[in-house]
Amino acid sequence: MPNQLNQLLNHKIKTEYSVKNNWDLTLELNLLLTFFSHQSKQLPVFIYWLENYFEAVNLPFSLLENCLLEIEPKHFLVHSDLKEKLKVNNKIEEIGLCTDLHIELFQTVEKHSKPEYRSYIYNDAEKHLEFLKQSIETDSIILFTEYIAWAKTMLNALHIDTSTLIRFLVTLRTVFHVNNQKKEVAFLDRGIQMLLDGNVVSATSEIAFTITEESKKYLELLLLKERNLAKNYILELADGGMDIREIFLDVFQATQYELGRLWELNRITIAQEHYCTAATQTFMAMLTARIVPEKLIGKKVIATCVGTEQHELGIRIVNDFLEMEGWDTYYLGANAPMEAIILAIKDNQPDLLALSVTLTPHVKNVIEIIQKVKNIFPTIKILVGGYPFLRDNSLAEKIGADGVALDAKQAPIIALKLVQNS
Repeated sequence: MPNQLNQLLNHKIKTEYSVKNNWDLTLELNLLLTFFSHQSKQLPVFIYWLENYFEAVNLPFSLLENCLLEIEPKHFLVHSDLKEKLKVNNKIEEIGLCTDLHIELFQTVEKHSKPEYRSYIYNDAEKHLEFLKQSIETDSIILFTEYIAWAKTMLNALHIDTSTLIRFLVTLRTVFHVNNQKKEVAFLDRGIQMLLDGNVVSATSEIAFTITEESKKYLELLLLKERNLAKNYILELADGGMDIREIFLDVFQATQYELGRLWELNRITIAQEHYCTAATQTFMAMLTARIVPEKLIGKKVIATCVGTEQHELGIRIVNDFLEMEGWDTYYLGANAPMEAIILAIKDNQPDLLALSVTLTPHVKNVIEIIQKVKNIFPTIKILVGGYPFLRDNSLAEKIGADGVALDAKQAPIIALKLVQNS
């Protein structure tokens, strides 16, 4: 019967509404009928979950009711008031409630043992909500849909169907809907619709970078754990006349993008990615020692990643490029806390603060730093860069930055304009 009900439902949607959909609700409809037959206590909340599913894609829930009555006239859908059951008061409670609701409804059909399943679902809830809340705070639906694309790619690489992600997003929507959190519902709806449309491209795979014979050979050596050979190869390129900037961009940066793509597709481990990145950072330092700027321009910059951000290679390249152009650089590296940044500014009196962020949830740290720095040091200029700014070109202005560099090559040009105009 679930197959029959699903086929009838899809037929009505396509003929009566002429909308594209890739639904296969067989599992959910089977669960619905199971709850009906056992008069389960989960039935009311699951009906409400299904209503949220339909509402997310702008279809009336009566479609399902009519199909069910057409096949089994004895069934009639009705749910009780769930406001108290699903009411949340704080962030921690929100994550726990979303986790518990999903487990209550889907543990049996997703076939996991409870301790393992709860840990898995809780971690997913925490991550989804972290990206959702930061996207809402910066009013950037782009950042959230990019995250959804990334999550889909990661799950598919682990042979987990997209329907599993959709199912969980509907659970989150159910909780937010009960609590009248309209912005969260609207963002989740966009993500659910995008997944059901099926036109989801991995965010990482869309990032353009130069693939050269040099970067291919370099990455191949690193993945073979031939660190010394990789180092010698880089030295050969530099000694052979390849500009250091070209090595940084067309070898090191291109390799990092490819590592990210391979990790996203589950083709390399996190250990392999860390090994390759650590080697690249060492080789960058080796080449940086060769940098002798033609002239100093009398400008000083502090460059750093923010919050708990560990992805420092991008800002390291920007820092080194600025040094090549004659800037006096003070590099703080990864994971720099607010207090350290403020102290460094007091001690060094820079003209420019360059901030980098890779993960969307860390944008909130950039916002906090910009506000604090602008209050204490109103004349300093702030340049931002990193993945979120690459995906949403209006984000930098929204959070109060003076400028944004979308790549390391742009950074010295934009940086100089900022301090010259001050």
